[in-house]
Amino acid sequence: MSVITVGKSCDELQAALSARGDLPAIVLGCDKCAKVSKTGGSQEVRELRDRLRSSGVAIREPAGLVDAVEEGLCDPKAVAEKLVPLTTSPQRDYQILVLSCGAGLKCVRDILPGVRLVPGLDTLGPGVKGELACLACGHCEFGEAGCKMLRVAGEQARRLSLGYPAR
Repeated sequence: MSVITVGKSCDELQAALSARGDLPAIVLGCDKCAKVSKTGGSQEVRELRDRLRSSGVAIREPAGLVDAVEEGLCDPKAVAEKLVPLTTSPQRDYQILVLSCGAGLKCVRDILPGVRLVPGLDTLGPGVKGELACLACGHCEFGEAGCKMLRVAGEQARRLSLGYPAR
């Protein structure tokens, strides 16, 4: 099982980062769920970093810092170990664009309190084999027919992709 995420638009990310344009951005990803969703693994981190840099965003790449945490950004022990290049530095003059679900954001926040975090992904819900399996609505009626909420969401997505107005 993994958490399914979708990336925010580059314009949305640039706007969020420019709110504190005086701070360079570090892009940090998750090599677990976000990698499965192809929204925040090491490859996506490098691609997004290049896109942001080419659009004028100041990017910082601290020595020794990984592009993405292999064990997942929701693993507090791994995050603490992998973010040592940041936690041991007294300087906190940066913001971090985090490519993970909310659990990963929380782990980074716990390790680096006071550092500005910018969420780079939207979390859809739990999935299986890279496909959304649940909307985590809190009112499960999966039964034999499957998830009604997921079917409705799938129909909405289909209509939007075809250019039809959502109902």
